[in-house]
Amino acid sequence: MIAEVATAHAVTYLPLHERQMEELRQADPPPIPYREVTPAAGLGVLVQRAVLRRSLDTISRRRNLVLTTDHIHQNSRGAALIAEVIDAGLLAWNA
Repeated sequence: MIAEVATAHAVTYLPLHERQMEELRQADPPPIPYREVTPAAGLGVLVQRAVLRRSLDTISRRRNLVLTTDHIHQNSRGAALIAEVIDAGLLAWNA
């Protein structure tokens, strides 16, 4: 739907969602139900980072998440994917 709206308004659409889904299909992780990020969960990430000195990627791995640390915030793999999509979009736009 977002791609259709972008096309209708002559706005460039970057297929980030499609690339994320492709990446997840290739990784084939076990299904993990989405849970709303609560203040306690956010605090948990902060404690793991500040006290236990864990990287965001380590937190992701421990939670069996491929692209994010908490279903929202990107880990390095998720951020690199976003950068790739933007880079490809800019190259296509400038061509």
